[in-house]
Amino acid sequence: MQKQNIKVNQKNKIQTELKQLRKELTKVKLEKSILQKCAGCLQAGTQIKFEFINRHISCFPIKDMCRILDVSTSGYYKWRNRKPSKRDQQNLVLLEEIKKIHHRNKNRYGSPRIAKENLKLPVFMPRKS
Repeated sequence: MQKQNIKVNQKNKIQTELKQLRKELTKVKLEKSILQKCAGCLQAGTQIKFEFINRHISCFPIKDMCRILDVSTSGYYKWRNRKPSKRDQQNLVLLEEIKKIHHRNKNRYGSPRIAKENLKLPVFMPRKS
């Protein structure tokens, strides 16, 4: 009777350990696939990391991506809900105008010609560091 109890206990320990190892393996596989996708942005700035998380939200859990990319989950959610700054809005307007000029000139104009033609647009001051 005692031998059976010992065998049952050993079997339970083995099953518990196997279950734990399977769980860890699943976690490691997930981390590996996240790292393969985000290899280019590991040393990038926070903005790029948040953009990566936003693009891959349907593939991986946010919490895991934030942990691997070493950014806070709360920081990501704040970034996601933030409205674009006035400067970002102005830059979008400028970008659209540049695209129109480029297209209007059969995609042949480069930055010097676009800058000359673009004199009527407001000049934006560079960001202060």
